[in-house]
Amino acid sequence: MEETKLRPFKVVIVGAGLSGLLLAHLLTQASIDFVILEAHKNVVHPAGGSFGCWPNAARILDQAGFWESVEKSGAPMGLNYIRKPNGSAFITSSLSSKIASVYGYDFRILERYRYHQILYENLPDKSKLWTGKRVTDIIEDCNGVRVVFEDGSCQGDIVAGCDGVHSVVRQIMWEKANKLSPGLISAREKRSLTSSYRCLVGAAPAIAGIGANESNMIQNQGVYMVIVSQPGQTLFFVCIKEANVSHWPQRSHFTKEDAEKEAAKIADRPVTAHVLFGEIWMKRTRGYLTSLEDGVFEHWFFNRIVLVGDSAHKMSPIGAHGGNCAIESVAALANSLDRHLRPCSDTSANSKTIQSIFETYQRTREARVRKFAGSVHLMTRLVTWDGYTKKFVARYVLPWLNEVTFVGKLIRDAVKVDFLPIPSRSKGFFDQTSDEGKR
Repeated sequence: MEETKLRPFKVVIVGAGLSGLLLAHLLTQASIDFVILEAHKNVVHPAGGSFGCWPNAARILDQAGFWESVEKSGAPMGLNYIRKPNGSAFITSSLSSKIASVYGYDFRILERYRYHQILYENLPDKSKLWTGKRVTDIIEDCNGVRVVFEDGSCQGDIVAGCDGVHSVVRQIMWEKANKLSPGLISAREKRSLTSSYRCLVGAAPAIAGIGANESNMIQNQGVYMVIVSQPGQTLFFVCIKEANVSHWPQRSHFTKEDAEKEAAKIADRPVTAHVLFGEIWMKRTRGYLTSLEDGVFEHWFFNRIVLVGDSAHKMSPIGAHGGNCAIESVAALANSLDRHLRPCSDTSANSKTIQSIFETYQRTREARVRKFAGSVHLMTRLVTWDGYTKKFVARYVLPWLNEVTFVGKLIRDAVKVDFLPIPSRSKGFFDQTSDEGKR
């Protein structure tokens, strides 16, 4: 059947988290139509952990017009302490200000939902955000997609799965791929999403004995604690090594009682020379226990479905690079859509064009994502002293590394939004552009 096109190109975004909302903003600025489907009724509510934004993601948020709001929502990080199990510091640094002097942006940590709030409140047309729409199926034909949810459906040209590590869109994509191209999605690929750690995540009021706007990272055998202070609050996450590695589709579900038991095991552990973790946990405003998944999938798209952010690549929170990678992937997909659609009429966005859009997107991102994933995988095992050699490296080798150079290797060749101006404060990036990206 010959493809026909009766309406402007439209993206159906599934998931109104950080990736989905940012993609909506970039599509707006590229004049590409969209709708967002969110399973929950409330898009913004105090939940989840913190999000640490490095300059590579900060520049994209700045291009989109949000970095000033982020800066007003929190304070720059001051001193960073890496501590022994007894709470004494063996490394003290001012990494955030050093990074800012090189790249123009500091390392900014806020509650994750505050980033959502900024993106949601500035969404130009909230009628395009449909809440309470849990996707159950995606029906494709040569002219587009129909995304089915519990009380209806909507039409579009492609589906962007921004619905997180336990993505419904990814599961639907896998099922369709193996019906139409048997064997394309292997069992090995599905099992590549693993979980080796569980994590206590939450927030508490400001705690006496923890300095203003500081981060404390406490290394220990099998446990790694990060305690960050912001004005009026304390953010925490505690990574705890599991006895066994689990693979998708295994998924642990933890109760409040599970979280209490896990917190009790480490309650007497120092997080500074003057504060124990139990003091933070007792005063928490929220706290829960969750699994930490890691994995980069081989197939990020099939036909008219594409995966973005955690649905395609998930990393542990060590180093705070997972969310930053998601932001870069959003920018890369928006770049590819703009690059392929801008020169074309509405009738030319056919299956071949869509394939080119998705291929360019994954080719732009995959090698860099795997570089980050490898770094995070290694660092997670170093800071939890996963064996004598890794403990030795964490304690006696890492302190001698130039931290700005080390982090800079992950920042410098970052994706930017090609169709938006580069902010004047942005500096220190390579800004290499492929031939495909030049217009």
